[in-house]
Amino acid sequence: FPSHDMELRGWYRQQGFITTAAMVDTDGYVYTGTDDGKILKHDPEVFSYDGAVISSRLETPYLDFYEPDHYKRIIQGKVVCRGNGQYDLGMSTKINYGLSTASSHNIPITTGAFTWGGGTWTSDLSVYQWGNAPINRHKLYPGGIFENISFTFVNAAADQPVDLLEMTLEVEYLNLI
Repeated sequence: FPSHDMELRGWYRQQGFITTAAMVDTDGYVYTGTDDGKILKHDPEVFSYDGAVISSRLETPYLDFYEPDHYKRIIQGKVVCRGNGQYDLGMSTKINYGLSTASSHNIPITTGAFTWGGGTWTSDLSVYQWGNAPINRHKLYPGGIFENISFTFVNAAADQPVDLLEMTLEVEYLNLI
């Protein structure tokens, strides 16, 4: 996200800070508090930093599915997301508190078909369009046997937003000695 420093009253690209708090205020803007005491206001209309791609990253905590001492594996999973354009959302998994990487996946984000009168109308974002970005459903099969697992989603290839709507995992508990 491009960030607005409330103290310095300037826009800049923020990377590498530790978020201590985030909220959506009554004005509809996302505010983020950093570990050094700054409050940043995010602009939902800006998807690039002076023309450069802004990469975003979401990392889950390590999940042990309420059985920290049992080994598990994921039989299958599903990610439901929506983007604005056509690019790949990267997903990787780390297992056992980062001791190894289990698998990596590219989740294709597809653009919608905009039609009018039975024909292709336009995909130009500056022109009024009939239609919305489609919901993408992607099946995945993360590999590896683990006690706990973390998922990292990276949107680094596009200057467009992505909504991660749902992630479903089918987990098998193993009887390993």
